[in-house]
Amino acid sequence: MKELIKERIRRSDDIIENQLNAQCTDPDSVYYGNVPDRTAGYNEPTRSILVAATYITRYCHPLSRFYKNQLLLQRALIGLKHGLKHMHPDNTMDLTATNPHDPTSVAFSVRTIVPAFRMLKNYMQKKSSPSALEVKVYNTIINYLTKSADGMVGKGFHTPNHRWVVASGLAMVMNILDMPELMSEINKYLDEGIDCDEYGEYAERSISIYNLTNNESLIILARELNRPEFLEHVRRNLYMSMKYIEPDGTLYTLNSSRQDVGTRIYPFTLFEGYMVMAHIDRNPQFAYMAKVIFDMCSNNPIDTGELGYYCFTAHIIRNMEYSEFFDGEVAILPFDYTHYDAFFPYSDIARMRDGDTSMTVLAKNVMPVKYMYRFLGIYMMFLSDKYMEFDRIEKTHAGYRLYGNDDKTEVILDCVFQPDKATISVETKADQPYPCAAVLMFDKEGFLQGDGYSLRARTGKNLHVKNGKFTYLPSVRYIPNALTVESDFTGDEYSKICMNKVLPTDKNSFTVFLTAEAPFRKTITIKKE
Repeated sequence: MKELIKERIRRSDDIIENQLNAQCTDPDSVYYGNVPDRTAGYNEPTRSILVAATYITRYCHPLSRFYKNQLLLQRALIGLKHGLKHMHPDNTMDLTATNPHDPTSVAFSVRTIVPAFRMLKNYMQKKSSPSALEVKVYNTIINYLTKSADGMVGKGFHTPNHRWVVASGLAMVMNILDMPELMSEINKYLDEGIDCDEYGEYAERSISIYNLTNNESLIILARELNRPEFLEHVRRNLYMSMKYIEPDGTLYTLNSSRQDVGTRIYPFTLFEGYMVMAHIDRNPQFAYMAKVIFDMCSNNPIDTGELGYYCFTAHIIRNMEYSEFFDGEVAILPFDYTHYDAFFPYSDIARMRDGDTSMTVLAKNVMPVKYMYRFLGIYMMFLSDKYMEFDRIEKTHAGYRLYGNDDKTEVILDCVFQPDKATISVETKADQPYPCAAVLMFDKEGFLQGDGYSLRARTGKNLHVKNGKFTYLPSVRYIPNALTVESDFTGDEYSKICMNKVLPTDKNSFTVFLTAEAPFRKTITIKKE
């Protein structure tokens, strides 16, 4: 992993250079010391602490091209002063978008600045005489941490992951400032028990945001409190996360309970966890997953797309105090993470994958089924009185079964995944005839070809088909992949009724309605071509 770590530092140095250019250096500006967020239109005050931390780690890291560059310490100092200036009298800070007087924002900033502080301290101890600027930055951080300790105690939290964020921040400050009295506050959180189930899933099921936050918190707590048992949760989560990677490299996010639900995102946020745990455990499989994620990135420095050059450098200072610990002396052992049948009953989800195809079956969501072949995806929904959320999932001898109902119908979906296809059997029950639809959603424009027709399908449109078979081809040149859908939904007399229930459709997708009158039993088969 040595070259991977060196390349990460090289690329993150480019980000530092951009950050230096963007940081506000006007003493008369309210943003003095911070980096303006032009997207949001306002600045989170804790961002200046992150800015300071990134500068300090680069100043102290011998592999960085900014090593010993005094400008970085000067800029770190004004960043720290900006953060201190925006602390309230109760030593909390605002998360401007949502949470005023927020102790968790303070805790997040502590977790950012402490690694930088420890690197600076080690750097200064190796010198015969630290510079006046180094001492000034050091003392300013001590001042910030002292105030932060007060800001994190007894102020509460907002969401489940905040418990471990605050506890880990307190643990860091406790050790640095020698404040053992903070342990009682830490125990108030730890006594609730870690919200990670036996399969590795946390309560918020947020694979691209808050699972990462929880893993970082538990790694910190394990180290600060000498509690290695906390790492068991991290290990389970990282192994589970492997089973959420789709054939196109994105993460499956539809079962999240947080803001990443349904987002299209690549697993770059998981890189840090795999890299840290690869070193802690000397685990070659975790090292391989870090390499897999790194290899998703473009090697073109001007590529700023979803798989751009800088994607995996986002968390450029987490755990960087372990710079000597990150020696890269971990074997990389390739293994097959692309073939599995995984059922997570507490999360109401089944994930199946066979190389370039995958299938997801999900309860308690209006998109209960997803099938992917490489980068082509089909989501299936069921429309009765409205789009149905299936309330229960169970494993069968052949696959997985979903149960759902509303005021009009009862529905059972039997889902079977095979290497080259997926079969969904639909059984409906109703006291009186009622028009229903299996609705297939495609997230890329393309062509539908059937018996005697070829139709351009554009996003934002609802379509219905009259025969029982059609092929979907994407509108991407030189890509030969396609999906064929076969079913015994052969009528269209209820299409207009069903489509009128849900207009307008998703502007980023197009949908195909397969309609029939309940009660019925029908089957849909999706095959890769």
